[in-house]
Amino acid sequence: MAPNGTDQTRLTVNSVLDNRAAWSPDGMKIAFHRAEHCGDFGNFFVMNTAGSGEREITAGLVPTWAPEGNAIAFQNRNPDNGGRFDIYSIAIDSFGNADPTSVRNLTNSPEGDIHPNWSTDPSRRIVFQSNRDFFDPLSGTYPMDRFELYLMNPDGSNQVQFTCVGGWISLPAWSPDGRQIAFGHLDPPTSDAPTAMNFNIYVKDANDIDCHHLGRRLTDSPRIDTKPSWSPNGAMIAFESVREVDGVVQGTQIYIMNSDGTNQVPLTELLPNGRPNMSPSWGPLPRRPDSRGLSTVTPNTCPVATLKDQGALYVVGDHVDVSIT
Repeated sequence: MAPNGTDQTRLTVNSVLDNRAAWSPDGMKIAFHRAEHCGDFGNFFVMNTAGSGEREITAGLVPTWAPEGNAIAFQNRNPDNGGRFDIYSIAIDSFGNADPTSVRNLTNSPEGDIHPNWSTDPSRRIVFQSNRDFFDPLSGTYPMDRFELYLMNPDGSNQVQFTCVGGWISLPAWSPDGRQIAFGHLDPPTSDAPTAMNFNIYVKDANDIDCHHLGRRLTDSPRIDTKPSWSPNGAMIAFESVREVDGVVQGTQIYIMNSDGTNQVPLTELLPNGRPNMSPSWGPLPRRPDSRGLSTVTPNTCPVATLKDQGALYVVGDHVDVSIT
């Protein structure tokens, strides 16, 4: 779809959930995750921006491209570590084909390392979230509601903690110039919605070595603002949001705002069937004349039983969006 929410074009048509779209640096391809069933972590694929030439890459999810476009980092379960998630990378050629012998485990953590995002700046660092430092000796487990951000080199070396605020930080995204990282943070509930999860979007300078510093809050919603995606020039951020409109809590929609948090406006509208629009991914510049820029997903919410409701990828002018139909 376009940055104003118009010109929405469907890219995938099937009976499964396609989501977590990520544009290649040259704007010619889109990597995305496909789950055949609810609870199935699935595989990720690469296709052309028009939706053609779909290729299965490997098992895993949350793909993110190297700045040169020659590799993709992703999260996948490590069979040698009790099935816990680690960050991996795989080589990709110019046609979008993968070299299966190039798969490399970058983190090999005792607990969950998830949601990688690759910087486009010369350092080529990868940011990811992890609960590796929250082991509870009493229960012998790692909590699933406490995550911090970490940085590492593209080969997995020099892993350093970027935040240490003791909360739930998720879904980091580098700014195009590599100077800032946007992410979601779970704030305390507000009086407006005392029982709701209160995620807001923050941004922190990438060279801020004080891990106790959370950064600057950009949104102030009593419910959920998360999954930030920067515009190619770094001037705007798309994100998914759950908000109350005229006293009614809406399903997840795509919003856009200036990178300082001002001028927050919706890009998508609630679908007639009540299903959401989510997971924006802003495409790079320059774009081909026939490419759009913003891909999004409209996914279904899966109940306990396995369903075949469709979660399709759409491209909307300047970002990718997922929609459940």
